[in-house]
Amino acid sequence: MSETFFRFHGTILAAFPMERFRFWEGETGFLILARGPLDFIEEVDIMNGSRTRTGFLAKLLAALFVAAFLFTLAAATHYAYSAFFADPQKATAVSSAFDPALSSGTVADLQSAIVRAAEKAMPAVVAISTKSVERVRPYTSPFANDPFFRHFFGDDFFFGSPYPQDRIRQGLGSGVIVDGSGIVLTNHHVINDADEIVVTLADGREYAAETAGSDKRTDIAVLKLKDVDGTLPSAPLGNSDDLKVGMFVLAIGTPFSKTMSQTVTMGIISALGRSGLRIEEVENLIQTDAAINPGNSGGPLVNIRGEVVGINAAIITGGGQGNNGIGFAIPINTARHVYRSILKHGRVIRGYLGVSIQNLNEELRKKLGLPDPQGALVTEVKEGTPADEAELEPGDVIVEWDGQKIRNTSQLLEAVSTTEIGRKVKVVFYRDGERRSTVVTVVEHPESGKGIRSKTLGGQSEIEKLGVIVKEVEGEEAEKYDADPTGCVVVVSVNPNSLAEEVGIRPGTCILQVNRHPIRTIDDLQEALEDADSAILLLRYRGSNRFVAVTF
Repeated sequence: MSETFFRFHGTILAAFPMERFRFWEGETGFLILARGPLDFIEEVDIMNGSRTRTGFLAKLLAALFVAAFLFTLAAATHYAYSAFFADPQKATAVSSAFDPALSSGTVADLQSAIVRAAEKAMPAVVAISTKSVERVRPYTSPFANDPFFRHFFGDDFFFGSPYPQDRIRQGLGSGVIVDGSGIVLTNHHVINDADEIVVTLADGREYAAETAGSDKRTDIAVLKLKDVDGTLPSAPLGNSDDLKVGMFVLAIGTPFSKTMSQTVTMGIISALGRSGLRIEEVENLIQTDAAINPGNSGGPLVNIRGEVVGINAAIITGGGQGNNGIGFAIPINTARHVYRSILKHGRVIRGYLGVSIQNLNEELRKKLGLPDPQGALVTEVKEGTPADEAELEPGDVIVEWDGQKIRNTSQLLEAVSTTEIGRKVKVVFYRDGERRSTVVTVVEHPESGKGIRSKTLGGQSEIEKLGVIVKEVEGEEAEKYDADPTGCVVVVSVNPNSLAEEVGIRPGTCILQVNRHPIRTIDDLQEALEDADSAILLLRYRGSNRFVAVTF
């Protein structure tokens, strides 16, 4: 045996190389036999510690074993203490650097900060119950037209009531009071199509509510409580631009049922700027591992100061029903812009730059001579827009907006849309590998794209609804795609995680029809999709036609 353990009272004391010793179990414990000039035999009783000695150096060797173990243990303990606790001030400084709310590096202080954050936000968190009436068609049996069955069972058995019937649907969500007068923020999908909305406060009081405004694009809705008596508790709003990956956050809401109201879960910011998830039309989402479950939608995501930094919106379940550690929230800066705009103007007013953009990859970064693949690549500049007047061009890569670094397209879209109308903003961009800047004056986003022509990168345009970039072809070029030589629209590229990718549209696909309307130009395609909630597309790919149905 080259290595073994010396055991006493069942505890491992030390491990030593024992080339000169043989060990085997005796009647009362382990029998140790030494070989050489200092031969001895000692048997140790593991249970009661009694010994039988047959060598005069037995006690001496045992003492040496114990001394070696204690010396090793003391050295390891001293090293561990030095590494982690030798300088408490430094430990406190490192912990406090993550968030000023922490005044020391102890677990107790962190726990106290979390408790204070929850206590600060919870009184403003509400449960939202909705009811909607859905008119359904009467049931019709597949045997209704068979005379044999109708003779024996009668018409009522097959057709039921001849009149449409109402079915009541109930829903549950969460929200947060942001103004003591009774203004509540929640998700658009929580109250969409609701005929009745009841809001239950943390103390059990209930108020009927009406929708002051709702925005599907950001999945934010604003409720106004009726007959409010006094001033209600409200939650302070933070700044979602200050968030960093790894920061602690709390998710508060009403998961699954009203009996679970005021549930608080804790996690961290897992990622920022998530997009392409097909959650309504929302981009630039906050990802967190704080548990978010059905019923949490519309509740606040809170930082360690008790400030609302997001509105919880969705989860990825992996096919199950509950939380799987991946939840998403709408940045509070987006929600704040929406609710202020609704209360002030009765609708959401968004800033407008006048460009189509796409994300960068490593290949594009190299060809464009950029230091890193972050930013938004301009693929289209619409004429007469702020971007056109600022002389931005297709191929420019926008990396800063009003001092805020731009990592991707979703971040730029949010930054532009939440900018105050008429404000002059400095835009930093790369062109031909050179860093430049310009100033744009933000205007209100047009309600319709009609009458706006565009200049594009290589004659291409982005169709945001589908998530594709297309171009017009005609003549011989159209014939290469087996299309009508008088003209058609061809898909040049498909955005990852887009609706087009979901239904199997590939580059090189010709879009021939939308809802039976022939498509010859990009204007035809834009007009056909502009106000459509759904569409049937006739596509041609590699000589074969097929229809696909899409819902926006």
